[in-house]
Amino acid sequence: MNLHITEPKKERFRTIPGQVQYFPEDVDVNKYEVVGYLVGERIDRFKGLSIELFDQIRFIKFSSNARNKRKFMQVEGYRKHEKQYTVLILKLK
Repeated sequence: MNLHITEPKKERFRTIPGQVQYFPEDVDVNKYEVVGYLVGERIDRFKGLSIELFDQIRFIKFSSNARNKRKFMQVEGYRKHEKQYTVLILKLK
């Protein structure tokens, strides 16, 4: 008899209920949405990526696109479970 045992599927995404945020007082992070995340020198866009998926979010800086002058916010997201930091690019909704 052959038994086929599969591992339980892990959640691909999970929201973090007790997220810690470090932002300047005048910044409302809820007015922003994630554009993508930094991979080397480029931005990777990923549908479904949001700040709610991270345990901790820390403000890095504001920046603007040199060509079209659009403003962005760069933040550092940390996921405790994966012990991984990710630089996220946010824009106003």
